[in-house]
Amino acid sequence: MTESAIDLRDLSTSAFKEFVDSFDTLLCDLDLTVWHRVRRPPDLLIPGVLEVLRKLRQMGKKVIFVTNSSHATREQYLKDLAEAELAEVSSHVVFPVAAVGQYLHRTGFKGRVHVVGDDVHREELRSWGLQVDDEIEYPRARYSYYNIKSHLKSDPEIKAVVVEFDPNLNYLKLMQAVVLLQNPECLFFSTATEKVLPPILNLRLIAIGYFADMIQEASGSSPIETGKPHPFMGELLVKSESLDIARTIMVGDSLDQDIGLGIALGMRTWHVPGEHKQPPHPTNKPTYFSPTIGHILPKLL
Repeated sequence: MTESAIDLRDLSTSAFKEFVDSFDTLLCDLDLTVWHRVRRPPDLLIPGVLEVLRKLRQMGKKVIFVTNSSHATREQYLKDLAEAELAEVSSHVVFPVAAVGQYLHRTGFKGRVHVVGDDVHREELRSWGLQVDDEIEYPRARYSYYNIKSHLKSDPEIKAVVVEFDPNLNYLKLMQAVVLLQNPECLFFSTATEKVLPPILNLRLIAIGYFADMIQEASGSSPIETGKPHPFMGELLVKSESLDIARTIMVGDSLDQDIGLGIALGMRTWHVPGEHKQPPHPTNKPTYFSPTIGHILPKLL
């Protein structure tokens, strides 16, 4: 159990009712909170989650999924939610690349966008009406300053650089971002701070954080951090959905990312660690606890 958090399983009937009546909106993480990380068919939903979220929707609660995973477009996420029977709970999912697209669209951004990432990230940004450059196919470079520089180009029309997960990342892609960010008018968005992902199929993947840090240090440009625990996505939601922070709860498995976001926004938080083993966080203390979302189902019946 998370130290000092209220264990929702231990509440009396009246106290649990008071808890449920105290919020209107649930900001809900996805990976390791709603479903297991590798894939998302219904049989890989964490037990009891669908039933709890359905009950909360029947009670008039709004559910918004907030994830750091930009592996898909909003359109693909909606298909995943429908396949898992979660679309009836919510069709609203927010993730860092979508948040960048929403932000640039709403602020009337003018200019082109350069993406260090995958084609799925370019597709999502284009869905917001943005002009996004295609991926640059670099030839094999030689270890020569002149040769490296010959592959890199500045472009004053590119006004934003977005750094996401790119399984085909190489030195020239990193350096091209650095060159573009020499333009003081060019915005720099980093979509996650995580440097290593939780184990998947017994493999710990290097995450975006290292590469974003390299670009930041080499360019001297400070990024706008869009992923959890930074408040960027949450602040967009609060404004666009007119959320009452006092009546909104953030729920998730990660003390750092999910509970950190809720605390940054001034919300109450609900920690559901499941099988995600993590040490106590020095500062991020959740308000509520249960092993998973599904563990409160008996209280709702």
